[in-house]
Amino acid sequence: MPVKYQTSVPFAALALLLIAPSSHAEWTSSSRPLPFSGVRPASQDDQVKANLRSGAEAMHTGKADEAEHYFREALEKVPVGIARMFDASAHTTFSPNILHSGQKTNIVPDSAVMQIDIRTVPGDEGGKVREMLREAVGDLWEQVEIVDEDDNPATASKTDAPVFEVMRNVTRKVMNGAEIVPSFTVGATDSRFFRRKGVPAYGYSVYSANIPFGEFMTMFHGRNERIDQESLRLMLDLYEQTARGYLG
Repeated sequence: MPVKYQTSVPFAALALLLIAPSSHAEWTSSSRPLPFSGVRPASQDDQVKANLRSGAEAMHTGKADEAEHYFREALEKVPVGIARMFDASAHTTFSPNILHSGQKTNIVPDSAVMQIDIRTVPGDEGGKVREMLREAVGDLWEQVEIVDEDDNPATASKTDAPVFEVMRNVTRKVMNGAEIVPSFTVGATDSRFFRRKGVPAYGYSVYSANIPFGEFMTMFHGRNERIDQESLRLMLDLYEQTARGYLG
């Protein structure tokens, strides 16, 4: 039975791991709670807010284990779509999506090729990611040959750019006082090319209440991926006013 998830948010069981159980399927890189202080959490639940604030404070004081505890508690209290996004945004993820082995059904293969989608958070790159991979592979590492890899470090833009203030003001106008919530995206975009040239770039959008945000976040690369017409209208209005506000 095929199981499909967005490759960059491996928050639940993956089809490949369902048919190939092993101790390596249990490995995960350490979560690194993001600095949420100063940002209004998406959820209005008081306990979620408290957990995020406590986690941020613990992280700022070097208490990584305590921060992890608060972050995990917060994830348990939000819709699964939001939890997947936050979880994948907080640490580097490894998603083994393609596995090839053997040529004929009556011959036991002597080798296998696995293709792994690795999504890093800013600061995790190069040798650090290789060490994570080695830890995940475990005892099999000496038998592994890496035949191809891509070096594509994650990027981020600060929120002090003039265009960000325009975005903030336009969002309040279009969405009746709503505030922008800065976060990482788990997908790769062309923004990285602009950032590497020193140009701030943001993924910027708004959505109607017709599809709950937690449900919307489960649709990416899924069988029922869609967007409602009201969200499309809101985004067109948002982008037009942002362009006029920034250029005018």
